[in-house]
Formats: sequence, structure tokens, C-alpha cells
Amino acid sequence: MRPLEDRHHIYFTDFTSRLTGLGFRSVGFVKVGTNHYNVHEFYGNPSKGKTYVTYQFDMDVNEKIYGLGERSTPFIKNGQAVEIWNEDGGASQNCRIRISRFICPKDIEKYTMLTGRPPLPPPYSFGLWLSTSFTTSYDQSTVSSFLAGMKERDIKVSVFHYDCFWMKQFQWCDLEFDKDFFPDPEADLKSLHHQGIKVCVWINPYIAQESKLFKEGITNGYFITRMDGSVWQLDFWQAGQAFVDFTNPNAVAWYQSKLAALIDIGVDTFKTVFGERIPYGDAVHFDRSDPERMHNYYTHLYNQVVYEILAKKLGKNSFLHAFPCPLGGDPESSFGAMAESLRGGLSLALAGFGFWAHDIGGFEGRSPDPAVYKRWIQFGLLSSHSRLHGSGNYRVPWMVDPSGEAEKVLAKFVKFKHSLAPYIISQALVAHRTRVSMLRALFVEVPDDPVSWFIDTQYFLGSEILVAPVFDAKKVTYYVPAGKWYGLIDSKFREGGKYITETHDYFSLPFLLRPGGVVVFGSSKVTIKITCPEPIVQHGDVDVEITNGNVKEEWNIKIVGRHLDVMGSVDGNNVVVVADAEGLNVRIGASAKKIRFRAV
Repeated sequence: MRPLEDRHHIYFTDFTSRLTGLGFRSVGFVKVGTNHYNVHEFYGNPSKGKTYVTYQFDMDVNEKIYGLGERSTPFIKNGQAVEIWNEDGGASQNCRIRISRFICPKDIEKYTMLTGRPPLPPPYSFGLWLSTSFTTSYDQSTVSSFLAGMKERDIKVSVFHYDCFWMKQFQWCDLEFDKDFFPDPEADLKSLHHQGIKVCVWINPYIAQESKLFKEGITNGYFITRMDGSVWQLDFWQAGQAFVDFTNPNAVAWYQSKLAALIDIGVDTFKTVFGERIPYGDAVHFDRSDPERMHNYYTHLYNQVVYEILAKKLGKNSFLHAFPCPLGGDPESSFGAMAESLRGGLSLALAGFGFWAHDIGGFEGRSPDPAVYKRWIQFGLLSSHSRLHGSGNYRVPWMVDPSGEAEKVLAKFVKFKHSLAPYIISQALVAHRTRVSMLRALFVEVPDDPVSWFIDTQYFLGSEILVAPVFDAKKVTYYVPAGKWYGLIDSKFREGGKYITETHDYFSLPFLLRPGGVVVFGSSKVTIKITCPEPIVQHGDVDVEITNGNVKEEWNIKIVGRHLDVMGSVDGNNVVVVADAEGLNVRIGASAKKIRFRAV
């Protein structure tokens, strides 16, 4: 028979070992407004005020906590007090950060079978997004000049984003183009589509009293109210702003109808901002939900409503920031903030988000230092999604770096990312199917390496490529796990199991293919690079017949060397390559192709 004290403990196991448990004095009772010195307040009126039960789970000596949403505080969360509360906090270490969901599962793939997985983003979304920036003044001629400048510099823009001032100021949101600056928006958007550019516009769920939509919302009861029945209004962002009540089906249909009208004139996607400043004190929702619980959940409802109308009008693989790709916080324009952004992104990824974007060059402050901007270009274009965006300054390269070097750096890395399209799409499919993020902490891929659990300035882009952003004008010190790693940018090998210090110009950074890894570069000629621990002895031709993406034949490459290039002609956008841990078995899938490869 177990000891008496052991019989009152609660344990959680994975059926093979103990994970955690509730031990001695691990359950507590909390009443708001009381403490150790004021317990009589509870006894005198036990029904007054809110009460909570707390649980304190134990941890083993070497256990670590990660994730908990997009947080730029230290990567390992042990010892931190983490408040799960939606708030617009930027990306400073000392601010509360926007969080709508959090988890710390041992097996995220199983967890997301319950919670859901991100939709697969459309291919265009992985290209470069160019924004007007936040509070800048602009019209369609500004937009046209930016796009002409990018084309002149051979920089492909996939999406153009109109931030706040596409709508008339003080009327956010009325969800209409400001006719003073955009007299014919439908023609403008049609012109962008003819250039192969998708269109995104900035929206939020707040309706200013000056908005054309305010009277409609008041008349029909579409806003969150107070307990006395009056509309809950706030002057914090826009004068007299109200909050769309997404628990009201009629309010949902009304809001979606306004978005549908924008989709009809050529808007392809929306940047869904805000949704954090939701009242909870005396707020009343249509469905009578607990307003304090709704404070966090509101953001989810808001994004779900927007995604649903996009999916209805444009298809289920429509793109929406947050569904499926959250944007990073509002970092300052500095190397320190760039590192904070990566920490936040890694934490978000470990909380189960498959895709992520951040503001290249930072958001706050004056125009970024050219060195910061060029290094952030590298980091941004080697993330799942890439966006040039700032606060009060434009982010086109010729306005940031008068030397002209930044535009060349941007052109190189935009082209480089496009060449990685087959790999990026294949890794996006993994994130879509499993919710294992494209942005991965090192320990996700090399969990047996004890150093990897402490690294927060590097990441894996998918399963095969290790990226070490350079947070300096010249030098970078980074960790390489054991094995021989191949630089896909500089064509140099690194012997791992140690830290390495290198000097890189703005056209290079450590971008390493793991031992046994495979990457396909998309173009009319595809190169598959395989790094292996042994020399290569395979020679001769290999025939592979492929139908509708299903491989009819597989082949083995005997390994006796350390590097193999396999060359062949194939449509790079339709290629998927899979390799086992040693890089021995390669399967290539493309639509209705018969391909002959020769090992060289």
C-alpha cells in the first residue's frame, strides 16, 4: 500500500514515465481583494468578489518551458510570470505581448488534431510584401511610383499592402477607399493585378463615431454594449469608437458584406489589426458571454469572421494575417529588436503557429540604419513570409540606403527566396498538415544536442536548413550541430559540434543545408544538393516516371562521398523532394513528367 501522503497526489504520465504532478500544497484558493493579512474579508462575506482555484505543477531539474505565444522575453520561460492577456504591447522585453492561444504540448502534431491546423497559404503569399507603412501619407501615384521603382531595380513584389490611410482619416473603419486620394480604386486594383501583384488592405474591428458605418451599427444593434444598454465607446484610437459584436450573427453578416464589396473590386486579402482593446468591465455581448473571457477570445472570432468571407469568395486557401500567418509585434529599428523579434517568433512557433511574418527593418522609430535594414532583409526573406513595413517612414530600399546597396541586397534575396519555392512550398505543406512550424527552434530538429535547447538567435527554416541571422554589420558567432553542413549561399562546408565566428558582407549569411539534407532550387534547371557523410560511388542514368505527383519508381544512391549534385529539367514549382536521415533515398514528385537524371 502506498504511503498516505502519496495517495493524495495527482500525477500525469505518457504511459511510460511521469511527466508532472500536483504535490504537497500545490492546490490553492484565491479570492480577489484578500490576502494573508486580510482573510476576514473572505469569512465575512464569502459570496462577494471573484474566486479562483490555482494549481502548481512540479518540474524535474532539467525541464524547460517554451512557447506561450509571441513573447520577446528570454526564450526559456522558467521563472517568468506569464500573463495570458491580449494587449497591444509592441515587441519590447518589458511589455505584455499579444497572445490569443498558448500551449506547451510534448507532441504538437497530436495536440493540433484537436485544436485545428492552419490552412495552406497560397503560393503568392510567400513572395515579397511591400507596404505603404503605418501612418504615412500616400495616394495611388505614391503606390505606382514605389512599384515602378521596384520593377526598375528588378525586385519582384508579390503583394502590395495599403495601410491605414486608404480610408479617410478619423473614419476608421468605414471600409471604403478615400475618394479624395483614390477616385477610382477598382481601376487601380485592376492595374495592380495586370502587373501580377496581389492587393492587401488594413482593417480593424473598431468603428469610429465619424465612420459611415457607425449609424448602421447603432441602429441595428451590431456593437458591444454596456449593462445599461448604451453602446460601449472609447476615444483611445478613434473618437467615439465602438466594437463590432462578433457573437451577433447579424453583425457578422453585416461586417462580412462590407469586406465582400472590397473583394469584389479586387482586394485579395486583409491585414487584420487590433482586436486587443476589447472592454470587459461592464461590457455586454449579444450571446451574453463572460466579457472577461471574451477579451482574449474576441481576436479569434474577429479573424475567423474575416477568413470565412475570404474563403467563401476566393477559396479555402485564401491568405489572412493571423489565419494562418500572424504578424510580429512592433519592434524598434535596431539589431537588439531584430533579435527580440526572432525570440518572439520562435516562441510563437513553439505554441503551434505554422507561419509567421515580421517587419523588415523594424517598425518603430525613424528610418532604420542601413546596416540594420540590410541584415533584416536577409532575415525577412529567409522567413516563411516577408514584409517591408514600418511606422512613419517608407521602407522602399532607395529611401533607406542612399548608397544603393540595400536595393541590390533586396533584389538578391527576393530572387533567392523565389528559387527556394519548391522547398518552401513543401515545408508549408508540412506545417499545414501537422502544424509543426516552418520556423523551428534548433532543439526541434536536433533534440539530442544539449546546446540546441539554449539557442534563440538561430533557427531552422523547415526541416533541412539552418539559418543564423547576422545581428551586426560584419560578424556573426553561431552554433553548428555535429556533422558536415553545406553553405547554400557561399558553397562552403562547416564542420559542426562547435561555435563558429565568421565575417559576412550584406550579400551572405550562414544558410546551411544539414548533413543528409535535400533542397530543390526552382528554375528551368533544377539542382538537388545532397550532403552525405560518405563518398559517392553511384554512376549512370536513373529513370523516374511521375504521374500526378505520385512517384512510380524510387532509386537509391550509394553514398561514398560527401556531396552530390543531381541535375535535371523540371518545373521547379511542382517539385517535392524527400530524403531519409542519411540522404540515401530520394523521391521526386512533379506533375506528369518523365525525367532522366545523371549523378555527377
